[in-house]
Amino acid sequence: MNNAYIRVLTVALTVAAGAAAVAAEPLGLAVGPRAGDLPEYGPEKGVTADDRSDLAVTVYPDGRALVRDRRTVALDDGHNLLAFEDVSPSLDTGSVLFWSAEAIAVIEQRPLLQRLTPDALFRHSVGRNVGLVRSNPVTGTETVVGARLLSADGGGVFVIGDHLETGRPDRMVFYSLPPELRARPAVVTSVDNGEGAGLRTLEVSYLTGGVGWRADYAGQIDSDAGTLTLSAWATVTNTSGISLPEAQLALVAGIVSRADRRMEAAVGKLAQTRAAPPPPAPTSVGDVYVYAMPRRVTLEDGQVRQVALLGPLTIAVKHHYLVRGAPDLLRRQGESRRPRGAETRISFVNQSDSGAGVPLPAGTVRLYRRDGDALTLVGEDRVGDTAVGDTVRLSLGRAFDVTASRRQTDFKRIGEQRRRTYESAYRIDLNNAKAETVMVEVRETLRGDWEIFEQSHVHEKQSSTVAAWSIPVPAGETATLTYRVRVRQ
Repeated sequence: MNNAYIRVLTVALTVAAGAAAVAAEPLGLAVGPRAGDLPEYGPEKGVTADDRSDLAVTVYPDGRALVRDRRTVALDDGHNLLAFEDVSPSLDTGSVLFWSAEAIAVIEQRPLLQRLTPDALFRHSVGRNVGLVRSNPVTGTETVVGARLLSADGGGVFVIGDHLETGRPDRMVFYSLPPELRARPAVVTSVDNGEGAGLRTLEVSYLTGGVGWRADYAGQIDSDAGTLTLSAWATVTNTSGISLPEAQLALVAGIVSRADRRMEAAVGKLAQTRAAPPPPAPTSVGDVYVYAMPRRVTLEDGQVRQVALLGPLTIAVKHHYLVRGAPDLLRRQGESRRPRGAETRISFVNQSDSGAGVPLPAGTVRLYRRDGDALTLVGEDRVGDTAVGDTVRLSLGRAFDVTASRRQTDFKRIGEQRRRTYESAYRIDLNNAKAETVMVEVRETLRGDWEIFEQSHVHEKQSSTVAAWSIPVPAGETATLTYRVRVRQ
């Protein structure tokens, strides 16, 4: 006996009839059936991935997926108890749904997701006969001591003969398999087959965590042609704990309420259909869009995989520069700021006339420019879910040779202490060192009740807090914007 982990209680105990003593026996002759005689699990009939006839996976951007797993099962007439194995261990137990086109009624279902591990087997064997493997330190002979496991807490409590022992041995023998544990996660279901014995098709659908996707865009800018060649990839990640082989894959763009089962069912039904050749045309389902992949995809557990989503699309874009300002109109400002590079931006309207005209899912856009054989990353930005007709605006960073400097030229307070009026005047110099004329948008954020009553260029009131000027700046020259604004509190 290894004293490092087993303590023998010195007080003899009278063991109740339900915990009768079991004698020590040699290895291989322990109490109970041999390991090879163990029942595999229980009375249910196993339905494994080998019985699968179709698999469809609809992936949402919030890290979950709707799995539709269709299998062919040999059913007896009347009542059948089935175990659908090889389901995701990350499935949402409240989302499981069985379906059949035949006269098969589902009476009961229960997910069994606890994995068969040594620790789980030990904890679920409380109250059962087990064997403790003992090795003679001199001869090396191994024997199995019959015992009953009374508690799995604190290393375990065992009844052996007429006494108790505590501490978990290194090796144990188990004579039965607890029904709560399975080598592979499963959903056990009780069905009533009214069609007579024979092969039937059953489908189990469920939501699982650990599967998500995002859109990644790559665009190449052609400044001479004024176009952007844009492609999109769907980056799909599977950490659900199960592989999803040869699945019909559909990707949902948009936000679906987690309690909206009706929407999930509609998307699952759509995933059965075969899509057109790439790029897949997104289909509207309620208020979301679904991109059905044209070919089946295998998503191994722990794998990140990219599949073509959109494009390439050649889109006409506008190239301009943006200068943002946030003057504090309620105080006098100091010296003028140093010239700062304008923000370089491109934009396009998502419509067929511009070369786009498809719903664009949210994702990261990486923009490149080619110069001969060289390809340079010139900007990276994010685009939100963009409907047809909306405008996409992408920032490339700050320009090196288009700069702006600003200066407050006047400031005064007007009015009484409790309700004042402030006036500020500004001068913004726009410098263009490029060899061509550029368009610069100056966008000022103005708080309070404001009014621009003097200006060198006409502004556009874009919102209650934003005034904007679009100013052409000739090559190698400087254009100046001046304006005076009055704000009331």
